[in-house]
Amino acid sequence: LKRKWTDFAPSGPSKKSKTVVPSSKMASGGGGGSSTQPPDGDGKPAVAIAESASAANKTARVAQFEKAGEAVAKLTPYGRSGGGHHIDMKSAFKSHPLYDYRTALCLSNEEMTRLGIIHELANKTQRQMCETLIKEGKPITRRALMNISVEALVAGGADRQLARDIVARSWWDLKGKGVRMPTDMPWGRKK
Repeated sequence: LKRKWTDFAPSGPSKKSKTVVPSSKMASGGGGGSSTQPPDGDGKPAVAIAESASAANKTARVAQFEKAGEAVAKLTPYGRSGGGHHIDMKSAFKSHPLYDYRTALCLSNEEMTRLGIIHELANKTQRQMCETLIKEGKPITRRALMNISVEALVAGGADRQLARDIVARSWWDLKGKGVRMPTDMPWGRKK
């Protein structure tokens, strides 16, 4: 799942557009003021005000997205959850020096029950898809692993968009820990 900062961009004037203030509301000062001057005449161009409001709005929307995502599916480190489903398949990172399965995000057993995801079905799908990659002689890549993770959650009973969001959040967490690529083929040979 790829998200761009523009996905969170607020609707409204772009950087290229200018806010035009009607001449009747312009600050007095010789009658020939700039059309981008705000009505209160504080000296700040309306474009600068709009851009700073846009940046603040973008930050708020990103935070809102993250908060909404957390409310939908709570991901916790495996070591604190008392077990659960490793979204990123811990066996794909056995040889990675920065990967720690205890701190990797997972869906706890309680959270899977709450979301209606059947752990056994998700694991079965992960295994079958990895075995297919092995049979076809394809390497395990980050993209392949993300696809397998999404399909496993869907097979377990998750909504596709929810599954994509869960997988994306798990991968962003791994990336932040310096884990960028899988090192091992789950349930099979090395990459």
